Amino acid sequence: MTIRLRRWLRCLLPVSMMLLSLSSYAEKGDKYKEIVATAGNSRADLKKNVLHLTQGVEISQGSLVIKANNAVMSELADGSTQYLLNGVAGAKMQFRQKLDGGNRWMEGEAEKATFNSTSGMVILTGDARVRNLDSGKVTQEQNGEYLSYDTINEVFVGANSASGQHDASKPAVRIVIQSKLTPPAE
Repeated sequence: MTIRLRRWLRCLLPVSMMLLSLSSYAEKGDKYKEIVATAGNSRADLKKNVLHLTQGVEISQGSLVIKANNAVMSELADGSTQYLLNGVAGAKMQFRQKLDGGNRWMEGEAEKATFNSTSGMVILTGDARVRNLDSGKVTQEQNGEYLSYDTINEVFVGANSASGQHDASKPAVRIVIQSKLTPPAE
């Protein structure tokens, strides 16, 4: 295995960090665990600095599990890395990760996900959904054609079109936040 290919495999860390960063409560120990990627096929183009994983990609690190039909990791001219994760018709890319404290999880899915390591932007497009669960119960959920998360400034944006802009002809973004208050005893 070449040093450059090993470097690409180590670059899988930002893919997991992309999803880890969706919540500041993700299990803190996960980022220190090894990253394991499996796929039916892989192709590394060392001249173009592109790694292609296809046919049932699964990337895991600790409690984080990412599943996609294919993944492409590219080194950009500025030295940053861009990651593309894609589902296929009827099978979206998915992720699931345990959160710190109890039986809490974050999970999500979309037709496509992108992440840029320099800007820290995560973008989920195509019927995107992100959910937080506590003991199997959904505590927060956001759905939209476009969901983005700025991991540096901690800003979440939802839109009803894959372009990230509002489209009056499409359904609205949906956000559900469960109340943390306990009803008074009667």
